[in-house]
Amino acid sequence: MSPWQLKVAPSAIAVLLIVFSSDALQAAIVTCPPDLAAGSEYHLAFVTGFNGIGYPDGTTSAGSSDIAVYNEFVNTQASYSSDLDGIAWYAIGSTATVDARDNAKVVAPVYRLDGTRVADGFSDMWDGQLLNAIKVDQHGVDVTTYGNSNRAWTFVFTGSDTSGQKSTPLGGSDTHPHHSEVGRPWHSDAEWIQWDHGPYPNWCEGRFYGLSEPLRVPGGVIPEPSSMIIWSLLGAVVMAAASSRRKHRRLAIGLQWT
Repeated sequence: MSPWQLKVAPSAIAVLLIVFSSDALQAAIVTCPPDLAAGSEYHLAFVTGFNGIGYPDGTTSAGSSDIAVYNEFVNTQASYSSDLDGIAWYAIGSTATVDARDNAKVVAPVYRLDGTRVADGFSDMWDGQLLNAIKVDQHGVDVTTYGNSNRAWTFVFTGSDTSGQKSTPLGGSDTHPHHSEVGRPWHSDAEWIQWDHGPYPNWCEGRFYGLSEPLRVPGGVIPEPSSMIIWSLLGAVVMAAASSRRKHRRLAIGLQWT
């Protein structure tokens, strides 16, 4: 083997490792739950993860008290996956002025991006126990399967308690100005949103949960208001015509007896 080949071989191997590592961090994303009927509403949820570009992979600090900062962050993370195009996302997080359950409003069942149900609705989302952990990232990959342990076990900033209300919020509080509540994405119990060891320094890098706007299973047809009005008017016309025919029939019978 020539000296040139000896120099090139390690680089070629490195490139192949990068390519295969990138492919390994891709999975089939389920954006339409298979267990819902046509026309049903639902939400999608993910935890920010490896974006395929490099470190930091789906993490940011929680020093801002502006919820718009975190909404923008989860939307940016979702944009790394073309399967999620056209969907609006909201951070499941609380600041001093906005609660998570108001920022990320749950009005329907919630699903992970692998098709697994997380919660049946609002009450189920905020009762301290999820059906399944939100541990799948924007690429459909379980974050606990990441090869690097630091990437796999990174906390999620939430600034919230289990009811979805502020608790040592994002951006800090008067008593804890440099700390915010965190959760653990591999948990489905109360620790998914509120770690039992207390808040974490909010100048550190952490993940965030994203919840989609309400989505609808294709195939269900909901009449538009104008259509409903037209059908109501047609119904009124038919009833009026039927009433008129009965009136004329009674009149005809009356004339026969005169």
